[in-house]
Amino acid sequence: MKEQLVALIAESSLLLIAAENLALTHEDIVKWADAKIANIEFPPDWLIALSLLDSTHMEDYHSVLRPVAHLHESNADHAIAFVLNAYRSGTRSLHDTLTGLWKIWCGPDNRYETEFFPSSFENILIQWDCLDDLSQIPPELVTRCDEEFAKYRSEHSETMSAAEEFLRKIKNNSQQIDEDPTLD
Repeated sequence: MKEQLVALIAESSLLLIAAENLALTHEDIVKWADAKIANIEFPPDWLIALSLLDSTHMEDYHSVLRPVAHLHESNADHAIAFVLNAYRSGTRSLHDTLTGLWKIWCGPDNRYETEFFPSSFENILIQWDCLDDLSQIPPELVTRCDEEFAKYRSEHSETMSAAEEFLRKIKNNSQQIDEDPTLD
């Protein structure tokens, strides 16, 4: 039981990071919670609360997960991985990707977490922030972003793969729940 709870808390940390970086939908989060509840004899209150989230109050997942999730420096790598994977898959524009990276860099308290954030990304974000229109990214900056993102993916391939696998597992779990009539 204790090992199961430790694993659940670790997974909740990744869930929070993925949700904060727009890699998961409300439905994904609720179905993840439902699947976990189905496999735990005495699910914790926070997991039940997560399962009962209303889609009109999506921001509430923060208030449920933040006290449980154990966030630490490696989470910055996972957050970056979720953002870059979404960009690479085409589900996130470059503008949204840079916005996501900016949020990771700023941190939840706007402290600018430079210790754990790649300096090459800092330079890109500063250059992007100096543009008159942030949505009009010049071709040379697009090229630089693509080069730096590819370099990061190469240097952090294990984290990038783990982030992809985590999302795949969550999405597949959601599909299995949809297809399983015993879970209705």
